[in-house]
Amino acid sequence: MRLTCLFIILLFNFVRFGHCQNNNVEVEGLIFEDLQKDLIATNKYVTDLFQDSNGFIWMGSFYGVNVFDGTNFSFYKDHLDNNDGFKGYRVRKILESNNGKILVAMRNSGINVFDPATGKFKNYYDSIFKGVEYDIIQNIAESKSGELYITTGREVIVVKFDENENLVQHHIFKVKLNKKEYIRSGLFFNGNFLVETNQRILKLDETSIYTLYEGFNIRKCVVIQNELWIRADQRIGRLNINTKSTKWLNFELPREEIYITDFKFAHQNLLFIGTKKGCIRLDLNSDFDVVKATKLHINKSNAVVRIFSDNSDNLYFSVSGEGGGIKKLNINQLKNRYIGLPPLEKDYALHTF
Repeated sequence: MRLTCLFIILLFNFVRFGHCQNNNVEVEGLIFEDLQKDLIATNKYVTDLFQDSNGFIWMGSFYGVNVFDGTNFSFYKDHLDNNDGFKGYRVRKILESNNGKILVAMRNSGINVFDPATGKFKNYYDSIFKGVEYDIIQNIAESKSGELYITTGREVIVVKFDENENLVQHHIFKVKLNKKEYIRSGLFFNGNFLVETNQRILKLDETSIYTLYEGFNIRKCVVIQNELWIRADQRIGRLNINTKSTKWLNFELPREEIYITDFKFAHQNLLFIGTKKGCIRLDLNSDFDVVKATKLHINKSNAVVRIFSDNSDNLYFSVSGEGGGIKKLNINQLKNRYIGLPPLEKDYALHTF
């Protein structure tokens, strides 16, 4: 009887904690789940991550796109026989259009549009880039009225398709760039489309483009809680377009970290910064002053190249190097319900709700 009970206890603990025998890592009390086993086909490096309204997670890479439906992965790649119309390499941006279709922008192969009703992709290149000087896509964004804004390295293309996928609007905005200046991205802010270059933030209206802000080595511009945040050189701060000024975070990157690669807010007072040596967690007060900085070596001392989030604000870290890939940080770990749990208990709790 005692042997039977002992066997049952051991079996229970094996089932309960068996999944912990993986490449998950615990850093400063946080568990980063390893998704590498599911992303071999993407060459591990994830260029964009997006969760659609159905809960499917789309992960773009240099070679195609992975789609996770909650149970299984589907992989779309240009040269596969079953690519379902997918064309091109190196995914730049993934978004869901107002009509529920998934748009996958490729570096220089146009835009792949996925129709959930048919399960097929249709590639758009010729109709979009007719009369365009530069066909390398930097980013895409959609307006509330359905116009698609496509930024290349030198211009902005505005297109719109009708219900039958016919092109009904096509306009090219040539951007006058300074020496060594190029377009990095574009985004909507307060109903206006802004163009981000490595030197300026520009506003695009119906007939012209004009400068809102000039800076040095601008690397990223995002909207966070109705405010513009930028990464310029090795600093991160809030940009006030009206005063054309920036309030930089009172934080200096440690010399050994070398270089900021990306940043993402987990919530208003918690910021994660990717670096060439890993990741840094910044705890902020209500005035966005840094009150605590913590180094997180998620994958030894390899770079965290990009940071993404899903609809539940869970964070995904694209990590380079051996053992890299995608590491997921479940946002629920930052809530009080997990404080004080030992590592194995915490890891079990994260997988059982």
